[in-house]
Formats: sequence, C-alpha cells, structure tokens
Amino acid sequence: MLPLDKTPERVGAMFLALATRYDRANRILSFAQDRRWRRVLVRLVQPRPHSCALDVCTGTGDLALALARCGGVTVTGVDLSQAMLDLASHKAKKVGLDGRVTFVAGNALTLPCCDEAFDLATIAFGLRNLPDYERGLGELFRVLKPGGQVCVLEFSKPRGLWGKAFLFYLRHILPRLGGWITGQPDAYRYFDASIRSFPAREGLKALLEAAGFSQLRVHALNGGIALIHYGVIPLLTLLGVFLIR
Repeated sequence: MLPLDKTPERVGAMFLALATRYDRANRILSFAQDRRWRRVLVRLVQPRPHSCALDVCTGTGDLALALARCGGVTVTGVDLSQAMLDLASHKAKKVGLDGRVTFVAGNALTLPCCDEAFDLATIAFGLRNLPDYERGLGELFRVLKPGGQVCVLEFSKPRGLWGKAFLFYLRHILPRLGGWITGQPDAYRYFDASIRSFPAREGLKALLEAAGFSQLRVHALNGGIALIHYGVIPLLTLLGVFLIR
C-alpha cells in the first residue's frame, strides 16, 4: 500500500495524469454506477429553483452539471486541478449549461467563496482526498446559508461477504484494470488505500455532527459500496448569533 500523501502537489499531479481518461475510467470501473449515484444525490436534495449550489472537488463536473440541470439552479464548481476544470468547462459548453455553471480553481480547505453564499454544498468522491476532513467540512459549513443543505457522496466499506468482495476488487482488480485504462496504476493503489482509511458510516456522520450539521441522514448505495451523508445548517445558528450579542 502506498503512503497516503495528500498534499495539494501530490493530489494535483495525480489528477493531472488521469484527467483525459478519468471519465472513461469511472464509467468502466464503477460499471456506470457513478452516474446513477449522482442522480440519486440530486433527487435526494431536490435543489430549489433559483438556488445557488457549490460542488467541491468537482473534477470534470459531472455532479455540477447534474445540479445545473435542475430548473434555475446556478452552480459553482471548485477543484484543485485546472486540467480537470478545463474538461468540465468543455462539457458544460457542449450541453449548453456554461451560462449556469462556473468552474473555479481552488483548494477545498480554503474555499475561494464568501461566508453563507450557498443554499447547497456537495462533494462527491473528494472528501477522502483531503488531508484534513474536519477542516474541509468546516469550510462547507462556512459557505452555507442557515438552512442550507450539505451532501457528501463517498465510497465506504460494506460488511459481510459483500464487503470482502468489494475490498478484494479494490486491492487486486482496480489497480490492474484502472492502470490498463489510464496508464496510472499507482493512482488506483492510492484510491484503494484512501478508501480503506476513510471513516466508516458512523465515523463520517460524527464528523459532520461535530462540524455543526444537523438532521443527519445516511443513504446507502449498492449495498453500502457508496454512501450519501446528508445534513443541514441549523436555522437557529443565525438566531443564536443575535441572542449572544
């Protein structure tokens, strides 16, 4: 197992090397389930018309574009990799959504966004790549309005035989197949290590709660291979500020 170097330089270089074949690899390696998982997330949050959404670690923009297809929603996608953002911008123009999606280069630990700027914040398959989960969730909390929604879509580790089969796939098949598709087997060994070391279902739920989110719910996908953690910013957060004053 490779050491988990999650510095911006390491992660940025990895995704730069993957960028041109990233979407194709995702479709093949997830058996096209990654698209379905994003659609489930969008249905779960049901973005309100004319709301503002932020998609962190947006990559090539699949989730940002899915959110932008909801009526009147404007989306800002943030990612560390300019190469991934260039592909995302091209996809947005191709489907006529470039007027409703803006892609910005930035670090998820220091988001280039104002406080309380968004109604919804999402992060799909990106939280586990951050060197500081708590700080990343704290940034999501900071940029959301009171009552705003957060959704974290991330891989997990199912229990039982299904979990053992999934971990076997991660350890022994994913690096070979991913390496064959992209020419970057080390990136998929890193993916295996990052998934294994990521907090399990209750662990991530506890991190979200510690960050200040409430009404937490967890939605399992494909027997728990991936999970959607959902929460909201308490409306009382703003009231509490005034009461303290």
